[in-house]
Amino acid sequence: MVPAISEANAQNNLRLINRRLNLAISMGVMLETSLHYYRVVKLSSFALDTTMVSKILGAGLAMGFFGRGLFTQLNALLPNLGIAINMLAGILISMVVYIVILGLLRVIHQKNIVRIPLIGRLLALMLPK
Repeated sequence: MVPAISEANAQNNLRLINRRLNLAISMGVMLETSLHYYRVVKLSSFALDTTMVSKILGAGLAMGFFGRGLFTQLNALLPNLGIAINMLAGILISMVVYIVILGLLRVIHQKNIVRIPLIGRLLALMLPK
């Protein structure tokens, strides 16, 4: 006789499978990207500025953690707005945080930000000259 699986166990199993699948896809993309990069390096004399890349990766991680925390807090504080609105707000605010962090790390400059339509001038005010 097969034991019955409770609904809570089924939900936990689905979450675990989803996390593992996301991890597997992410690892596959990273491995494929590194393979392409090393192939380009081998065929040409291409080189990356590692300090700039590390700044961009750090800003990306900070944006991801900030966005996830903001989305979680918005869902907890304002559940009646719905997941889609909360996610959109989290993404938009995270993008602004990402651009400001890149500006503070001197990866991008005001003259590049001003060219962004609608919000470029406003974002340029937040960045150092």
